[in-house]
Amino acid sequence: MPSFVKVLYVDANADYQEVRNTIDTIQAFGFDASGEKITSVADGTADTDAVNYGQLQAAINGFDWKQSVRLATLTNVNLAAPGATLDGLTMASGNRFLAVGQTAGAENGLYVWNGAASAATRSTDANTNIEVTSGLTVAVSEGTSADHIYQLMTADPIVLDTTSLSFQKIVINSIVGGAGITFAGEVVSVDTYTSGGLQEIGAGNAAQLAVNAADISGSGLIANVDTIHVDIDWATAATDNKAWKASDLYSTSNGKGASTIGIEDVGGFTLTTNVEDALQELYNTGGAHRYTVGAGGVTKGDLVYISADDTVSKMPINAAHVCAGVALSTVAAAGLVAVKRFDTIVLGALTGATVDQKYFWNGSALTTTMPSASGSYVWQAGSAVNATDFLTEVEFVKRNA
Repeated sequence: MPSFVKVLYVDANADYQEVRNTIDTIQAFGFDASGEKITSVADGTADTDAVNYGQLQAAINGFDWKQSVRLATLTNVNLAAPGATLDGLTMASGNRFLAVGQTAGAENGLYVWNGAASAATRSTDANTNIEVTSGLTVAVSEGTSADHIYQLMTADPIVLDTTSLSFQKIVINSIVGGAGITFAGEVVSVDTYTSGGLQEIGAGNAAQLAVNAADISGSGLIANVDTIHVDIDWATAATDNKAWKASDLYSTSNGKGASTIGIEDVGGFTLTTNVEDALQELYNTGGAHRYTVGAGGVTKGDLVYISADDTVSKMPINAAHVCAGVALSTVAAAGLVAVKRFDTIVLGALTGATVDQKYFWNGSALTTTMPSASGSYVWQAGSAVNATDFLTEVEFVKRNA
C-alpha cells in the first residue's frame, strides 16, 4: 500500500498548500529517488507502463547499444587527417562516424571528426576497454550504410588499439526482394508461376510449393502422390525426353543395352546408328570393304562387280567381269554396302537351304543350279551353313561354251 504523507508547498500566490498523497506529490514536484532504487516493479504491459530491469535486459540481450553515428567508412581512412568528406558527406565538427574498413583492424571503432587536418579521436562512449566489448552495436543514419546497424563481432577480451576489431552489418529496414522473392512488410513471399513450374497449393501460412502434375506430363517426370515431390518416370519406355535407368544401359535384353546407345559415324564406316548393330555388322563383315551402290541397288547375297570408281553393281553373267565379292546387306542405289569375298557368314540370305549345299550366281539371285546357258560366266558364291545363312567362297568356275 502507498504511504501517505503530509507535504506543504508554497504556490504561485505565496500561499501554503497541502499535498495529501504520494501521487499528488509526484504530480506536483516530479520524483527524486535520491540515489535509491525503485524495487518490485511489475512487468509493463501497456505502451505507457514503466518497464523493469528484467524486461530491459531481455530487449537488448546481446546488444551493447551506443549513440548512433552519422556514417560508416568502409575503406581505410587516414585517421590523423581524415579530410573534409567521408563516405561522400561533408563533415562538421563533432560528427560521429564508425570506422570499419581500416587496413589495421585495431584502428576500427567509433570516432569523432575534429577537422579535415585534425586527428579523429575515439568517441567518449567507446574509448576504453570496458566500453568496447563484443556486441557493441551502433546505428548509421546517413551515407551508403544509412538505415543499417553494425555490431562488433570480435570476441572478448578486447584491448583497444591492440585487438583487431571486426564489425558486421545488420540490415534493419532496407531489405528488398530479389529474383523470385517479394517483401511486403514483414512477409516474405516466393514468386511462382500462375501456370507451369512451381505453384502455391493451399492458402495462407498453410500454402506449400508444389508441382502441377499436368505441367510435367510426358516429360519423363511425374508428380509424387503428395504433389510436393517430383520423381523420375521409370514406368514408360525411354525416349529422347525420358530418363534412363543404369540397369537398362547394361542390360543384354532385346531393345536395351548397346542397342539403345547411338554412335557418331563421321567417316561412314557403318550402315547402322547404334552400338549393337554396328558390332553385329563388324562380326558379319570381318573387315569387309565398303563401296557405293550403283543403279538398281543390291540385295543381301548378291554377287557384285566394280562398275565405276569405288562403286559396285549386281554382276551380270553374260559379260566378263571380275567378281568383287558378296553384298552383305540390302542397300539402295547411292548407299554404302559392305562386300566380302571369302570366309564371311551372310545372315538370312537363304531360305530352306541344305547344309553344305553349294550356291551359284545366276545374274539375279543365288541358286543351287549351276547356270548352263551358252556363253554364261559361272561363279560360285559359297555354301550353306544352315537353312538361312551361307559362307562366302567366291570363285570363278567356268565360261559355258
